[in-house]
Amino acid sequence: MKLLYSKEQIDQQISRMATEMTRDFAERRPLIIGVLKGAAPFMVELALKMPIPLQMDFTTVSSYKDGKKSGELKMVMDVNSPVGGRDVVIVDDILDSGNTLKYLKNHYQLLGARNIYMAVLVRRILNQTLERPELRYVGFDYSGEKFLVGFGLDNKDYDRNLPAIYELEEGDLHEK
Repeated sequence: MKLLYSKEQIDQQISRMATEMTRDFAERRPLIIGVLKGAAPFMVELALKMPIPLQMDFTTVSSYKDGKKSGELKMVMDVNSPVGGRDVVIVDDILDSGNTLKYLKNHYQLLGARNIYMAVLVRRILNQTLERPELRYVGFDYSGEKFLVGFGLDNKDYDRNLPAIYELEEGDLHEK
């Protein structure tokens, strides 16, 4: 594995994002929704740096059926907190195609969220022109094509616990 973003760089970006969000939501009591499992470390660090009243909750969506990727997203676990009339910030570890965030934005709009914002730790810059959701808060822009792990990003459910973010090299992939 090759180090891409150190723990110190990650902390700096999360602090910057938390400062922006604290300013933007100072009087609004947002609901921060983390997309499990990858967003958990990022969301916790982000929330700990925001000295404002907020609620935290989690959701899980999946595009797998019978262990195989189906391409169709479905809600596995939704939030318990009320969404209607709220300012909602959806927090995810990485933006690739944007399908998960688009799905969740639509879902929470249907539940009556007043405003929906999105925050990701890493936004992958792609050459193709996918219609991806607009992000309000971004930690890093990554233009490489390598598979990333660490700080929530996983390799077949491993390596989420690494304190930094790494690019995988040939032979680094875990077998399930």
